[in-house]
Amino acid sequence: MEIVSDGSGCDYSTRCYGDIFVCKFNSTGSSLLYSTYIGGEGGDACWGLDIKNNNAYITGRTYSTTYPVTSGAYSTTGRTDGQSYLTILNSTGTNLIYSSYLPGDGGSIIVSGNYAYICSGSRRSTDATTSGAYQTILRGGGDGYLRIINPAGNGNTDLVYATLLGGNSDEYLYKLKVIGNYVYLLGTTFRIGNPSFP
Repeated sequence: MEIVSDGSGCDYSTRCYGDIFVCKFNSTGSSLLYSTYIGGEGGDACWGLDIKNNNAYITGRTYSTTYPVTSGAYSTTGRTDGQSYLTILNSTGTNLIYSSYLPGDGGSIIVSGNYAYICSGSRRSTDATTSGAYQTILRGGGDGYLRIINPAGNGNTDLVYATLLGGNSDEYLYKLKVIGNYVYLLGTTFRIGNPSFP
């Protein structure tokens, strides 16, 4: 479970596998302002949560082909072997502002400006990278994976930036921070002294 507070002191929590649920509490924790399910026919996991303008930005992994998506999403096609997603829930929990399938796993998320930054891992050589990315080829069994999404509802162009990060072992990104124009990433490489890691 992840708990995040917004600027007004309200707390949000998420929980997962089977369907996702999202809850919003008041600033004293004495009242449940909303609680809602999100999901499709398969297993749905939520691993990251951030808040902007009282809207909940949620990411994770879904095995559903019927996970709810919105018009103009980056991808509206699910796969039963799993992929990540980005879902933005409005401040009252009654409407999806944006929801899209994404490549890679869902992980940690930070919202900064108009963008959602998501870090995790990738085990597919077909997961998208963008022009000018630091690393475009999967080097190990799994590499770290960073995506920057502009959830504007403009289809493929919503994926602003995507890069892999890894060597010939397995790597995974767990946390990130965005400060000004810089992105800081924290992860693990599963081989001691991996000389091929950047």
